[in-house]
Amino acid sequence: MRRNLFWWLCHACLWLIIAGLDASYEVAVLDRIVDGEHAVLIVGDPPEREVVVPADELPAEVRDGGWLRVELEGDRLHSATVDETATEEARERIREKLEALRAQGRRDRGFEAP
Repeated sequence: MRRNLFWWLCHACLWLIIAGLDASYEVAVLDRIVDGEHAVLIVGDPPEREVVVPADELPAEVRDGGWLRVELEGDRLHSATVDETATEEARERIREKLEALRAQGRRDRGFEAP
């Protein structure tokens, strides 16, 4: 009895999670803002594509390198929300790579890392 109840609860939770996901959203990173008016987004998983949208349609808090969840129809932006988790993960990966490069540079010059 317990096993059946657990099985049904797991499936019900999974269904709720899947139902809450909206497949129309894509991931995007803000590459740059041009002339203060146009935002260039790199959208999707490989192969990525560039999409130019009006900068004022993006959330005010997004900065270059910030990750977004976007809903597009062609190249027209319907909605965009900042993905704080993805943005922080990307920044952490960059920090780690920069530190590795700095450490390599110190070793190449004969300095030991502290």
